[in-house]
Amino acid sequence: MVQLLEEGLGDAELQILHTIACAGIRKAVNDPGLVHRLPYYSNVALLRDIAGMEVDSLPAPLLKLTGVFVTIKKRHHTGKDELRGCKGCIVPSEPLYCCAISSAIKSAVHDTRFDPVTSAELEDLTVGVSALTAPEPIASWEDYEVGRHGIILAKGEHKAVFLPEVPIEHGYNAKQTLSKLAMKAGLEPNAWRRGCKYTVFLTSKLTKDFC
Repeated sequence: MVQLLEEGLGDAELQILHTIACAGIRKAVNDPGLVHRLPYYSNVALLRDIAGMEVDSLPAPLLKLTGVFVTIKKRHHTGKDELRGCKGCIVPSEPLYCCAISSAIKSAVHDTRFDPVTSAELEDLTVGVSALTAPEPIASWEDYEVGRHGIILAKGEHKAVFLPEVPIEHGYNAKQTLSKLAMKAGLEPNAWRRGCKYTVFLTSKLTKDFC
């Protein structure tokens, strides 16, 4: 029986998750059609074909139902990294290792905000993997802690998410974060003040050079 992840990942587990994500990125760049074949893979075959690993070799936390995001950035000579893709799942239906592979592949070649990552870029990339705790509702936006919580805003059919580091990277306070989040969800900037529901989560994150 698959279990939900209740606590964060350790360093060794994050290292394995990062290796798996990088393998997914490399495969996707070399075979752009791979993203469309993902639904036809079994979990075991996905891990074996993409990362060359067996499920039995993975630590238990990577087998649990866990949300994950994979963030790809390209180092720039100005010192400011350029976002090249970010995809993930918040409420997963597959084990963490599967979500990490599919998120990595989609981040590399199926984030419609950006051109697909190319093989020439690989050596200049950093890859971040963020494993999420199960989202929990909060009574008010005032319970949101900038930089600690990832946050999901929902209003009717509109929904958007920020990872914990997003407001820190942009220098947003809580109200600025929620305004930007509302806009990301397709709402007016002040829509967060009334009628929105919020859930928050924590992340275990590792960012390293592509390997």
